Amino acid sequence: MSVARTILLTVAIAATVAIAGCDPDQNVSAPPNAGESAAPSVEASTAAASPAPVQAPVQTPIAAPATKTTAATPRRTTKTTAAKPADGRLGEIIHTGLDATAVSEWVIYGVPASGGSTAFAFRLSELQNNGILARTVDITETTGSPLAAGFHALEPASELEGGRKTPAFGYFAGTPATIFGIAGSKKVAARTAPWSANTSVTVFWFDNTQVTPDTALTGVTALDVNGKTIAVAR
Repeated sequence: MSVARTILLTVAIAATVAIAGCDPDQNVSAPPNAGESAAPSVEASTAAASPAPVQAPVQTPIAAPATKTTAATPRRTTKTTAAKPADGRLGEIIHTGLDATAVSEWVIYGVPASGGSTAFAFRLSELQNNGILARTVDITETTGSPLAAGFHALEPASELEGGRKTPAFGYFAGTPATIFGIAGSKKVAARTAPWSANTSVTVFWFDNTQVTPDTALTGVTALDVNGKTIAVAR
């Protein structure tokens, strides 16, 4: 056997042995040369090239700023007392709607009594257009209780200087539905109003053009809501 044939046979045997020892499904890569760097795998390159996904920052809900609450300041309550009128009136003025003159009206209001045990009186005054009150006459109960049920201090009509005619007037302790009188032979109804200082007292007066100083006023009577007589003036 020649030397060349011997070498070929040896190479073939070695190749056969090498093939027999390898897994045919395994991909064997030749190691890189000493002077070369190993090429990175595709997966590694992709991972390096693609930046990691950025997570959205977690937003923490911000609480609404607390509202500063200020306690309401309590309103100061001041007890108000009406000023006492200069003439010492008791209660409100009652307007009769009757003329004293072309520029004045007859009005009635309560006043403190001037003497005795009676606590109050009623005053007829002339209210002028400029607001001035001109006192005319006071009436008050002179016997017994001023608040005893019934009629009190009935004042007849009169004529004053200058032709001014005062109305007949008085007060009634109670709340009658109707008061009337007889002027001559004619039945005349009185006008009435509650006294604001004591609403259980009723002030009444007659029209000074129907009940005049020349006319006798009699039979002054108070009726209830059913038309029943409550009292008759003495």
